[in-house]
Amino acid sequence: MKKLMTLIIAISSSISVFAQHPENDDLDLNNDKSIRWKDSNGTWRSQLFTTGNVFQVTPMGSGVRLFFGDGTSSDSDLWFAKTVSSGTPSTPFMVVKENGRVGIGHGTPDMKLDVRSDGEFVTRFHHNGTSHISGVRVGRNASYGDLVVLPTGFGIGAATSGTSLPLNSQSSNDLDFFISNSTGNVGIGIGDPKSRLSVDGDIFFNNRALVTAQSADGTNIDHMWHDDAAAGGAGGTWNFTSDGTYKKAGNSRLRAGHVYMVGTNSTSYFAGNVGIGTTDADMKLTVQGHVNVGGTGNARVKTRHIDGKSHTSADFGNLYLNYASNYPVIVGNTGNAVDMIVYGEIICGSTTIPSGYKMAIAGKAIMEEVKVQIKSAWPDYVFTPSYNLQSLSEVESFINENGHLPNIPSASEVEENNGIELGAMNARLLEKIEELTLHLINKDKQVTNLEQQNAQLEATLTQVLERLEKIESSVEK
Repeated sequence: MKKLMTLIIAISSSISVFAQHPENDDLDLNNDKSIRWKDSNGTWRSQLFTTGNVFQVTPMGSGVRLFFGDGTSSDSDLWFAKTVSSGTPSTPFMVVKENGRVGIGHGTPDMKLDVRSDGEFVTRFHHNGTSHISGVRVGRNASYGDLVVLPTGFGIGAATSGTSLPLNSQSSNDLDFFISNSTGNVGIGIGDPKSRLSVDGDIFFNNRALVTAQSADGTNIDHMWHDDAAAGGAGGTWNFTSDGTYKKAGNSRLRAGHVYMVGTNSTSYFAGNVGIGTTDADMKLTVQGHVNVGGTGNARVKTRHIDGKSHTSADFGNLYLNYASNYPVIVGNTGNAVDMIVYGEIICGSTTIPSGYKMAIAGKAIMEEVKVQIKSAWPDYVFTPSYNLQSLSEVESFINENGHLPNIPSASEVEENNGIELGAMNARLLEKIEELTLHLINKDKQVTNLEQQNAQLEATLTQVLERLEKIESSVEK
């Protein structure tokens, strides 16, 4: 406006000079009561004239014109336009009404600044620098809001004090809402959102809420909605569906103090630890109290790892299955290849196990078949030529000296070792059987040889007796 007043004063001064010096060639008073003047190059550029009640300053050719008035005697508006129709400016670029309202793109502003456009962007506020936040501030009484642009995105901040607004503080920490221009992520109370929506603080849904998630191809649609207290009972209920059907009966739902997971495909995922009946969840699932799986029906529990705890202690301890229930623990099912694998020790009928053993049974055991797989060599080595087979006299001497067979533990050794190793003992017994077999084979050979010698002796004796009989007969004659 200051520049406009300066222009009017300059025009008035030029008219006064022209009146005092009509010989001035730079100004020309035409018959239509218009005044035109030349630029420094001597070219006619602009003219000043009136049309009806309109006073205008216009270039000689096409261009923006300045109008005072719009053709009515009571109007003293200031117009910037190109053409004049019947004494009235048309196609205005800007108008300043006598009531103080400004219109851009039209001539009938209904508020202090009224900007309209049919094709182009309406407004643009741009800061060429990169080191500061730029934007626009709007306010009413003592309430303000800043619409700001950062190098990383666009944000909004609201406050009742200018110092708490981002345009004053030049800090993204004073933003209440932010959109990242690189990721499109939205932050509420967060200036650096890491996901599509990041919220610092609580979220309040009035009456009822619905959240819908859809896959990129639109084939999978999930719903999460909240029924208010009137529809869902005290405190309301959160409902979940994964089949694209909103408010389907029998959906999984969550209510204060209760979690319902229903349906054949209901699944729940928790990234951290979950506590039921306790706030001290030191594992993925910590339950303070009893757990009933399946109610009165048939149900299963599938797990990879179980650690026991004493039923009277918070420390890790024994694992109690059917403790004091007088019911058996059944492992596996008919036809399963492997029902149970134990890497540690097994104790039956006792609480202790001898060191170095995997299984201890305090009492009798009955079974149809036992297979023992030993790591030592099987006693077939007895039949090799290099085996040193003790003679029976050597065995006799060992027995007389030690009171037991060679390579067989004595009674004192069995007692000292709390029994025998079944696999090793069977191997040693087989060794003795094979040694006895070799001795029997040798004795059989000796017996056969003696039988052959005896037959020869019997034949010789028979021949001798026959000769004696012949001799006796000869003597008697």
